Amino acid sequence: MNLTSTQDIFDKFLTLLDADREQAGQKYENLRQRLIKFFEWRNCEMSEELTDTVFDRVMRKISEGEEIQNVTAYSATIAQFVFKEYLRSNERQNQLIE
Repeated sequence: MNLTSTQDIFDKFLTLLDADREQAGQKYENLRQRLIKFFEWRNCEMSEELTDTVFDRVMRKISEGEEIQNVTAYSATIAQFVFKEYLRSNERQNQLIE
């Protein structure tokens, strides 16, 4: 599938959430809130920005033709990687400050 625009990619993402556009929108908002909570519960200062990073990476994979069976689980896995990167970044900043 040749996805050419950001809107095409986002539409594909929504379709992976649900075939019904209205249901997909609701599931997107639910997933967004779950990811924000995931980062907040881990005391991340930038939970919304990290959530956006997760969505950016998932949509990049979609644009590259990655076959995603369960976009919610896939997003949760990406969130774990983003969280680890966040921790490493904070650790480096703390070392620089010291």
